[in-house]
Amino acid sequence: EIVPALLGCTTQLDTRTEISKLCVKLLEDSVDAVRTTAAECLCMGASSLGSHGEDVAAEWSSVVVVPTIQNCVNKGAKQRLLALKMIQTSLLNHRDPELVEIALSLRNDRIANVRLNVGRLLDTVLHSLEEADLRLIVEQLDEQQKDETDNDVIYFSLRCRNRAQSLLEGSTLSVAL
Repeated sequence: EIVPALLGCTTQLDTRTEISKLCVKLLEDSVDAVRTTAAECLCMGASSLGSHGEDVAAEWSSVVVVPTIQNCVNKGAKQRLLALKMIQTSLLNHRDPELVEIALSLRNDRIANVRLNVGRLLDTVLHSLEEADLRLIVEQLDEQQKDETDNDVIYFSLRCRNRAQSLLEGSTLSVAL
């Protein structure tokens, strides 16, 4: 709770980057709730910077949040799941097409729980995405279906893909599987 408040009070990127190091360090904590809270605080930092202008919030995302997410993607399964949580939090607070691409890069992860969470998380943010992002999701999740064998992954992937397609077609009806 303190991190977003502190970020909103600062004007220098160097100071904000120092504050972010607290969250980044906690992303490695052994307790899941601590990691998740640190990830959410780091990602919500951009929304607390909105009072300083959209450029400042976008700078926070590109300089701090996206590199941290990419770092998590290149680590173990717990960190990849944390990266997906960070992507979800970030996309719910501001649009960044790069984050959609990072999430989709995990659709073929060797761990089924990671693959499953790609569809699950994207499904929760579809309403905040633009047409190009929705088209990319439909295309990539169609591709995922060709080789996927895990029924839970298939379920969440298809659910997300169908809802994205429905939004593209302008339908407000929820597509049920």
